[in-house]
Amino acid sequence: MKDDESINDFAGKISGIVAKSKSLGSTLEEEVSVRKFLNSLPKKYLPIVAPIEQYSDLATMPFEEAVGRVKAYEERIQSLEAHDDEQGKLLMVKNDRHDERQYGRGRGFGRGERGRGRGSGRGDKSGFRCFDCGEFGHFGYECTKWKEKDKEANLIQEEEPTLL
Repeated sequence: MKDDESINDFAGKISGIVAKSKSLGSTLEEEVSVRKFLNSLPKKYLPIVAPIEQYSDLATMPFEEAVGRVKAYEERIQSLEAHDDEQGKLLMVKNDRHDERQYGRGRGFGRGERGRGRGSGRGDKSGFRCFDCGEFGHFGYECTKWKEKDKEANLIQEEEPTLL
């Protein structure tokens, strides 16, 4: 049996061989066809082949029963793989939303720059924009330009003549 071949196709091949041997006058016992079927399966079916061989009487087991048991196992594996694939897609969507939250949101920030928050904790402020002066590299409470603006405002007030 090939790895990409289904159980139904492979069982059909073995049934065809049994039918041809009957037409030629030779009969294969049911036990022989069951053993050939189980021995020809790939390693991925080992978890079902081993219990069938250990706990079932292969001498009395019909070929169709052996095929049915392995087919049920194959369907179960396929449904689990489909479920895992769906979970992977959901996880991918969740990661995409996480990236969207981290980048590109906030006031005037482009992709790759951080928005509001505490930052990465590494001391790198190059991605932060000051809300007072609009330049990158420092926070608003660290801005020296607003201090200069206050000094200019105080100077202007001192120079104006007062009217009484």
